[in-house]
Amino acid sequence: AGNYFAIAKEKQQPPALFSEALAETEANNFKDAIILWDSLSKSSDSVYVYAAKKITKLLTTEPSQISSLDDENKYLYCRYKISLEDSIQFQKVINSLQNEELKARALVEYSKKWYAMDEQEIAARYLNMLEGLTPSRENTLAEFHYLNCMLMADSKNWEELKTQLSSVNLLRKYYRNELIYWK
Repeated sequence: AGNYFAIAKEKQQPPALFSEALAETEANNFKDAIILWDSLSKSSDSVYVYAAKKITKLLTTEPSQISSLDDENKYLYCRYKISLEDSIQFQKVINSLQNEELKARALVEYSKKWYAMDEQEIAARYLNMLEGLTPSRENTLAEFHYLNCMLMADSKNWEELKTQLSSVNLLRKYYRNELIYWK
């Protein structure tokens, strides 16, 4: 995606630089991302400037500085800076989050990363850590149910999957195609 946004940037498409910076950040290409965010920090658009400064600060944050971050930045740190292999640091940061929505989002995203690596047991372990949390955003809850259904389908837990499919309305709203697949 970053390559396509670089081409769009060369053609002077206004949101291309922001999109390229975000794509490089999502791809964990922090060296290039920081350069792009720095360019955005000099933009005339105050929204881009604010985002650029925030992300640049986050990408340059050292592990020893995590405790000084607010919950939103801790969540972003989990999303972008903590590798899958560093479960100890992830757990430490997650435990320090007070905001249940951000904690739930971080756990769902971490679980999705493990699922994408074909590590269903580890993905399920992190997904189970959501028990007792009440995310406020509907799409976070929908993602949780989606991933839970994928794990049930992978483990051939058909009865539980049928129960989940019939009782969770969010799946119909957000994951119509997947419902067809599961059925």
